[in-house]
Amino acid sequence: MLIPFPSFESNLTPLIDSAHELHAGHTGAAVVRLSEVHRRLTRFRRSSRHRELAVFVENALLACERGERDYALASLMTAFAHFIPEQAA
Repeated sequence: MLIPFPSFESNLTPLIDSAHELHAGHTGAAVVRLSEVHRRLTRFRRSSRHRELAVFVENALLACERGERDYALASLMTAFAHFIPEQAA
């Protein structure tokens, strides 16, 4: 029996959706999505890519808790700039 291993890229779509939610002012919905992604990312302790992305997501979550929507968006945009070029290579 094969155990499905979620790919790193499978986390990007929920992050993009979270950024759209934040931009639209729906912080609560974004926090729910970001929390789920963060939980998923922290399960893979031996993957540096998952661990690095988890730091960006955690920063965005903390910013949302403090009411700093712009900083949360900036954290996600930085994560996209850091990881998406790697995916395209």
